[in-house]
Amino acid sequence: MVCTIHQPSIDIFDAFDELFLLKRGGEEIYAGPLEHHSAHLIKYFEGIDGVSKIKYGYNQAT
Repeated sequence: MVCTIHQPSIDIFDAFDELFLLKRGGEEIYAGPLEHHSAHLIKYFEGIDGVSKIKYGYNQAT
């Protein structure tokens, strides 16, 4: 199933298994699993130089 959603709540975002994320212009910036509480997504973005660690309890979908 494919859906588009703008800034979902944490509960809604956690219901998804995988994410295909595009930036403006249609370029893919992430495609893969989310894991529990988006652990894989957070680890991926925090591994990029210059990206700050997400604050505890912050909605990772924003």
